[in-house]
Amino acid sequence: MPDFTTFLPNEILTVILSHLDQNDCLRCMCVSRHWFNAIPKNMQAAWNSVTFTHTSRHYFKPNTRLLHCLGLYTQKAHISLMDAEEACDILQVLGDMNCTINLIEITNPEEEDYGYVDDENMLYQSLEQFSDSLTDLTLLDQPSDISPFHLLSHLPALTHLTFLYQHTSIERLQRTQQDYADGMTEFVSNVMFLNLDSALRYDRRIMALLPHCPQLKALIVTTQYESYYGSDLTDGDFESILELCPRVQFVIWFCKNDSYRAPDDKKFQQWKALAMDPEQRSQVGIREVELDGLIYQLEAALPLVAGSQQTLEHLLICNFDEDEGRVLPGLGSMRFPKMKKLEVFDVELTSTGWANLVSSCQTLEHLWIVNGQWPIQENINPMIAAIGSLKYLQTLELGIDLQISNIGHQDLSRNFRSFSASVSLRSLRLYTMCLSRQGLLGLCDIPSLQELNISVGYKHLHCLQLNEWVAFAERLALVNDGLRSLILDGITKITDEVLERLGRVKQLSNLTIHHAPGITNAGVGLFINSREKDPSMIKKLTIQDCHRVVGGESSLYGLKRIFTSL
Repeated sequence: MPDFTTFLPNEILTVILSHLDQNDCLRCMCVSRHWFNAIPKNMQAAWNSVTFTHTSRHYFKPNTRLLHCLGLYTQKAHISLMDAEEACDILQVLGDMNCTINLIEITNPEEEDYGYVDDENMLYQSLEQFSDSLTDLTLLDQPSDISPFHLLSHLPALTHLTFLYQHTSIERLQRTQQDYADGMTEFVSNVMFLNLDSALRYDRRIMALLPHCPQLKALIVTTQYESYYGSDLTDGDFESILELCPRVQFVIWFCKNDSYRAPDDKKFQQWKALAMDPEQRSQVGIREVELDGLIYQLEAALPLVAGSQQTLEHLLICNFDEDEGRVLPGLGSMRFPKMKKLEVFDVELTSTGWANLVSSCQTLEHLWIVNGQWPIQENINPMIAAIGSLKYLQTLELGIDLQISNIGHQDLSRNFRSFSASVSLRSLRLYTMCLSRQGLLGLCDIPSLQELNISVGYKHLHCLQLNEWVAFAERLALVNDGLRSLILDGITKITDEVLERLGRVKQLSNLTIHHAPGITNAGVGLFINSREKDPSMIKKLTIQDCHRVVGGESSLYGLKRIFTSL
């Protein structure tokens, strides 16, 4: 049979070979000398991006087939190696093969101390081969204590820099004073996305870097908890970000601690794309700010928030250590006419401050307030009333441990009934809040509600009795046509009777119940039987930590048995 690569047009051959991956390509090149030359020529799209790991590195240099596949069309290099010198060697070979690399990512797969490069010039030289094409550089677990100033000044095409010391020994980072001196040199970088780790020290390295980045659109700084105490961080530093980087639109400042939660990587990718969007480049004013730290660090950052009131669309403030204090008074006096998403965790304001803050955000679509213990001297009702006035609110999450009397709970319930006029509220999550009967029934009357999550703290286990939960389930089935997801957590009064009535809720397709010892297998059967006319509506039923349901901790096995027995 004739060799199809010898007579098919290149266009058709390219389509056929596009179904092969890189490993298939290397194997096919062993067939003949003609295939050795023809396969790479017609598979250039497959070699746009190359990845080198600690398991594949020994195939690199001696593999003539692989080298034959690299060329001008190779634009992305992902290197995940334990040995930093080998990473430099790979970059050198990519340069020798005339690859026009625009993205380089170097990571450490084992999350251990890197094989260290004492001569940082080796990495500089490896990267500077691509000075005309490299736009996106990510260095995780530094192979050397290299200077971000040097990178920005010697890589003029760079627009995205991620520079983290995730597992590098901080004792090795001795460049602080030298970097500060380097920062005095005159250069202007085109970088628009900057993701830095605080091992750089804010006062000496990060702050000195910003004057060279007038085009900056997104700034992410993740800091070590201890580094704050050795850094001269002031409110003036944060305020100067607006002056030094007038085009910045997105700011994240996260302090790593024992309960450190990493910022959302998907958000980073979205910000990278927005930074390069021509339509976004002309916009001025910060649109998103996320702050995570001790209360005094959050207070130091408030000038950045205050200077962005007219443009801010998303604000996240998280105080991770209540022992250091919770009061953040300046926040309550600010107004955010364009705010769409507000998240506040463990920050204390006065009742008037909360009401002013919420009512100033009339365009708000998503609101999270998780605040631990609410001060006993403060009345929560003004804030709840302000929330009820938001016309565009779609998601509301409240986690507040109310230390007030039952009369106060009755007042709170009347304010919750104001939500019944909402036509936009889709998701409501209430954590550790003590509701009255009126408040519970009022939740059923929100016509637009599609997701409801009620979690009762251990202090409020006895706020509502069985008959009140039965009334809740009956009213939900009677008046609510839109609820699709219901989560009830820690409500010990729920029994089979409640579960059977929940089965009558028309559109309910996702039911989750945690920590309800009164539920049995019979109750699960009643729930299923009550939906017999339309069993397809039951998409997910989760019963957990209910010891009388077969399966104990994880009841999936018991539920399967119940389903098959009906």
